[in-house]
Amino acid sequence: MLGVSAGLVRHGGPVWRSLGVTPLSAVLLGEGIWALNTIADTTSPM
Repeated sequence: MLGVSAGLVRHGGPVWRSLGVTPLSAVLLGEGIWALNTIADTTSPM
């Protein structure tokens, strides 16, 4: 799915590009939230 999205972003028309960016952005946002939660769980506040 991500490969198709990346292909649309690179070679699609304007509407397809905007639709292709959505899953890529969602994955990056999800990975960032997961990483921040993992760091917060494994690091002491003091």
